[in-house]
Amino acid sequence: MYRLILIAAFWVILAAPAHAATQTVTVTAKQFSFSPSTITVNEGDTVKLTLVSSDVDHGFSLSAFGVNANIPAGGKTTVTFEADTAGTYSFSCSVFCGSGHGGMTGTLVVKEAPAPDTTAPAVSGVRISSFTDTNAVISWSTDEAAFGQVEYGTASGAYTEVTPLEETASTAHTASLSNLSAGTTYYFRVKVQDSAGNVTRGSESSLTTEEEDDTNSNRNTNTKTNDNKNNNENTNSADDDEPSGDGASIATIGGEDQTFTLASNPSSIAFTVGEQLRLTGTASAHAEVIIEFCCSVTRYTVVADSDGEWAFQGTPSLDSGDQTVTVYERDRADEKDVVEFVMSEESDATDSNEASDDETEDVGGGGFDNAVVWIIIVGILLMIGAGAFFARSMRR
Repeated sequence: MYRLILIAAFWVILAAPAHAATQTVTVTAKQFSFSPSTITVNEGDTVKLTLVSSDVDHGFSLSAFGVNANIPAGGKTTVTFEADTAGTYSFSCSVFCGSGHGGMTGTLVVKEAPAPDTTAPAVSGVRISSFTDTNAVISWSTDEAAFGQVEYGTASGAYTEVTPLEETASTAHTASLSNLSAGTTYYFRVKVQDSAGNVTRGSESSLTTEEEDDTNSNRNTNTKTNDNKNNNENTNSADDDEPSGDGASIATIGGEDQTFTLASNPSSIAFTVGEQLRLTGTASAHAEVIIEFCCSVTRYTVVADSDGEWAFQGTPSLDSGDQTVTVYERDRADEKDVVEFVMSEESDATDSNEASDDETEDVGGGGFDNAVVWIIIVGILLMIGAGAFFARSMRR
């Protein structure tokens, strides 16, 4: 019974106009006018008028809302009504007060109530800004100012924890997940609510915290991260190209215009933001291979064939700067292969090419100038020789 009462009360509150308020206005009547002569309220408001006479007896008549009151000379009276219909209405003095009585009128303006906000905020750009073995920071954006938080837990679809709701509405959001367990996969989704109470829950994403004892982490090297290979920070073992049972590994990583073979130990790997990436590698036969880009929320899964070979092609959402891609078999998450690369804006590459063209032009210009100098020097020497020959001829 109590539950039914609470539910009914909840819906009554929701049905009540969010803009309704009580408007209190003092109106002074004197021969032959009202002050103020125009009263403006919102549709749904409760209007409370204190009517004051500064001279003789007056009256106040607002027939549209059933109001008719006498105002004694030098006294006051109070009337209350609901402005439940938008429009413009006239009020007048309803007690004869002298020769100008007929022109003693005023206007009540009831503004139409704005349509209620029923559109929930749109969520975009959800990403893992940073994470360690015990903490993670999630960031995202909304298309309108809203209050946000993150729901999370260790099982997909079961969110047993939630971060505090933001105190200030904003379009840029961050939330910190703390006291996490090391080496554990957490599933999370963002939740936002605007000032009108409209709620949006984002799609589920996941992250895996770092191992607590991962002191030799090789995030910045193109090597495996299993316990037997923590010292291989500067090498890519040729054995990685074979499905030797050591877990998944990356053989090549490429973009739209170039491919890098990791066995050749390239000095740098770089792509353009928004470029489609292609990876190939090896793993155990028929193993599920997990591919994680840092710091993109999306996690990809491919399956190795009977020869232990796998391939991936996609466009992860990556910002410019240093990035990594990590691969591992689902059942052997402690045996990972990590490759570091750089994402740059397209304009950076264009500027670099333009700079190279400028350098080429400068070199070419310098060679031309040197040739001109030599031609001038030779010309001067020829003129000097001709002058000497002419002088000898004149002496003879």
